[in-house]
Parts: sequence; C-alpha cells; structure tokens
Amino acid sequence: MLVVAVGAMAQAPAKVVVSGVVTAADSDEPLLGATVVTQTMTGVTTQIDGTYSIEAEAGSVLTFQYVGYVAQTWKVPTESATATCNIALQPDAQVVDDVVVIAYGTRKKGTVTGSVSTVKSAKIEKTPTAAFDQALQGQVAGLTVLSNTGEPSASAVMTIRGTNSINSGTAPLYILDGVPIAASDFNTINPADIESISVLKDASSTSIYGARAANGVIVITTKRGQMDDRPMIEFRTQLGISQVASGNWDLMNTSERIQ
Repeated sequence: MLVVAVGAMAQAPAKVVVSGVVTAADSDEPLLGATVVTQTMTGVTTQIDGTYSIEAEAGSVLTFQYVGYVAQTWKVPTESATATCNIALQPDAQVVDDVVVIAYGTRKKGTVTGSVSTVKSAKIEKTPTAAFDQALQGQVAGLTVLSNTGEPSASAVMTIRGTNSINSGTAPLYILDGVPIAASDFNTINPADIESISVLKDASSTSIYGARAANGVIVITTKRGQMDDRPMIEFRTQLGISQVASGNWDLMNTSERIQ
C-alpha cells in the first residue's frame, strides 16, 4: 500500500501597493510630511503635493498621522494588488505642548520611554542670538552647542551626549517636517516659523532613522495655519555686535605650564 501525504505550505500574506493623497479636511490643502505607517512599523512620508505610495500586507491597517491633526486608520483591501486611499485629516484640538514628535508620528510626553527633550517656540523666540542654532544652547540637557566664529552666517557645532566617534562625523541628523536637511541649513531657519524642536538622544528613540542617527536626531516642526486663526502681520528686528576680547593677557609658556 502506498500512502502519499500532501502538505500545504503556508503562504506569505499578499502584498498590496497603496497610493493616494493626504489633505487637510479644513482647507483641502495637501499635507507635506504626513506619515503613513503599517502595522509592521514601516512607513513613508507624503510628498509636497500630499501624495504617497506604500506596500502593505492585504487585510492590514494603515495609520495616517500629522502633527496638529487627528490620526486616521484605513484597512487595506484583499481583492487586488493595488489600491487607492485618499485621506482628509481633521484638525486636532489638543495642545501641541502635550505631544512629542518622534519619527513616524507623535507621542504623549507621559508615554515616551526614550530620552527625548522638547523646546517650544516661546523659548527660542525670546533668546537673542546671531543664529537660530545658537538659541538651543543651554535649553536641552546633553546637547552641546559651540560657535567657532562670531559670523552671523556661521553654523554652530552641535553634539548630543559627547563625541561618539573619532573617525566619522559627530553632527546629529536634522529632520525638518519629516525631511532630512544639512547642518548648514539649520541656522537659516526663521525662529518665528518654529513650532517645536525635539532632541532624540538614545537608541530607543533614534533607531527608526537608521545609521544616520548614530549621533542623535534633532526633529524640527514648523508652524501651520489653523482654521480659526486670523490674518496677522508681525515685524521683528534685532541688532547685535560680536567682538573679540582685547587686552594684554599674561599667558603661560611651556615651562610654566609644566611646573
């Protein structure tokens, strides 16, 4: 007697390519930098026109998030290999002070287990500095800000929790509304346009950014108009002088230093 056993191999879940546009429900404007995250914690950010494209498992759930708006979920269909999902996010009434921006979304301060520090726009705007990056000096524990020159256009050198490497660079990764920017562009940002700055320090909060976040991450969120805001024109000006200290300093020579 011949017995034949037929086994059914478990198949991997089918993949579906989901694309669409993420807009604001109150203005119908596309949202740049909105995050689309799968259940496996992989995600993408929307382009300047609000469009996105992501591959997800059939039957799974996608989460759409944007700072200042209520997150929405959408179930991926199982009928076809492609799907279209256009999402209009509703404005969130919660205060921005209660949330911390971390990679693909936001978290409440009480639920963040990693080392994250947040600086609000009120502190930055009240700090008189020649460059925007120097305004963070003394605001965040573990963040060192050094200015090599007094030039207004010179970028400050930032390190988070000291120097992590001898051969490679020590500059953190800068993220502006979900888009990486160069360190030289950081000091060109207008402080009046900043809503909040989150400084991610340890591996638990920076791991989602990969190897580029080995020296920490500085996440910048800019201000956005709200539905109930009135038109407002604001003008600010600042004048400062930076000069080298002069004087006849009595310096030590080599022999005096050894003694």
